[in-house]
Amino acid sequence: FSIKNIFRGAVVLSARTMCNGSFYLYIMESKKMSKVAVTRVCLKDDYYLNAPDSVSNCEDAYLFIRNQIGFGTVERVMILCMDYDYHLIKCAIVSIGNDDKAVLDIGEIFKIALLLDAHHILIAHNHLGSSLIPTESDIQITQKIGYVGKVLGISLIDSIIVNAGENYQSIRKFIMEREKKNGMDEHL
Repeated sequence: FSIKNIFRGAVVLSARTMCNGSFYLYIMESKKMSKVAVTRVCLKDDYYLNAPDSVSNCEDAYLFIRNQIGFGTVERVMILCMDYDYHLIKCAIVSIGNDDKAVLDIGEIFKIALLLDAHHILIAHNHLGSSLIPTESDIQITQKIGYVGKVLGISLIDSIIVNAGENYQSIRKFIMEREKKNGMDEHL
């Protein structure tokens, strides 16, 4: 399409969207024509799943998450992004690991959450065995995600561990119970 507009002192003659999502502007600067690539960042939907309409706690999301990653043969990390009213916007697998760990990039979590304008997130990962006890690494990464989310204005509802069994473990609840127990032990 053609537009007559001012773009940093230049006249934009035409704009064109390419098949790969790139956007080109053709600009005339005092009798000189130049082509400038304008890049946009977006998320692409891979496929659709039946998911809960809203997620405000672990119970709302547990069965959905277990069915997505709980039966896996490798560890996976999933993020659920919710709007201000806890309506589920989208979910994504943010890491696929091996049989005993998945490497997680906190930046990837928040890149997705920010692009979706999420106000709340829930993180989940699976353990392959029957144990739902969080590792120290699970606890530390959850605390880091909570801190970064607080700085960015995105609340971490919880981080949960699932497996093929019928239960899950809330890392937030695990931390609170451990702190309560440690506080009681100090008074004994």
